[in-house]
Order: sequence, then C-alpha cells, then structure tokens
Amino acid sequence: MQAHNRFAFYTVGGTAALFMIQICINLISTLHIFAPTGMTLPFISYGGSSLVGFCILFGMMLALVRMDKWGQQ
Repeated sequence: MQAHNRFAFYTVGGTAALFMIQICINLISTLHIFAPTGMTLPFISYGGSSLVGFCILFGMMLALVRMDKWGQQ
C-alpha cells in the first residue's frame, strides 16, 4: 500500500490475487464443493513447471518491491 511506483503496486496485487485464487480453488475442491481442476497448490503440490513459474514470479515481485523501497529505478 506504500508503493511509490504504480506498476509495482499492481504487480504485487496481481501476484497476491493469483496466489489466493489458486489456494481458494484447491480448498474448495478439497471440500468437494467444486470439481477438481488439476491446478497445483502453489509451492506445495508436486509439479516442476508450476514451482519454477511461481519462484520466478515471486522473485520478480521481490525485486520490484526492493527497488521501490530504496527509490531506485
């Protein structure tokens, strides 16, 4: 919420939304309310490409937050 850069703010918000949506879909399918879709649980479920993708995504997000915090461009 204290981001100086609008791009960093929207990127962090989108990453958090993606993370939470995948967790909610997995919880709903675990409770048998929704049909399982085959979506992996971020950082927990077995799946190499999902793990690599989320690691890259969160690494880019952390780099943006660090640059925004120190005022670098």
